[in-house]
Amino acid sequence: MATDNSAPKIRVILTVAFSSIVILVALNFVFRSYFLMMTEEVQHDHLWKPVELIKLNEGEERNLTTSPLPIGRAMQQFAQQGRGDANALIKPEPSNDFGAMVGWLQAPNQAALEAMAAAAAAPPDAGSEADAGAATTGTMPADGGVAKAPHDAGAVQKPGPHGGTH
Repeated sequence: MATDNSAPKIRVILTVAFSSIVILVALNFVFRSYFLMMTEEVQHDHLWKPVELIKLNEGEERNLTTSPLPIGRAMQQFAQQGRGDANALIKPEPSNDFGAMVGWLQAPNQAALEAMAAAAAAPPDAGSEADAGAATTGTMPADGGVAKAPHDAGAVQKPGPHGGTH
């Protein structure tokens, strides 16, 4: 049998290995670029123009510019004059809604219901004495002007969800 006792050709082996790595990296880059290009082309072909949205935007723009008071003039007028009487329209007022005072689990608190009925029956111009005193002194009543329902002393207090009573 014949044996080869010559030294291995390290230079050829390293050259082939390095060339293989460079070729694989280059092919990876080429294939990924091609796949990305084809994917973007297919996605672009499947996109549709939002015709209805474009029409809606054109209509809104037309309404903003051709109304009796165009939006540009309205913004200038607001900047010059301020809110004016708009404060009366957005001024906070105390609530007379006792819906939150109705009991837990559809068991209404009778005192809250009676207070709601009394508040509904009271004339709208009648204010409490505390509110009248606050109007003359310029101070806010201790309860913040919010009407409170009287506490039903005869009712059994049930523990609330966090251990307190309601």
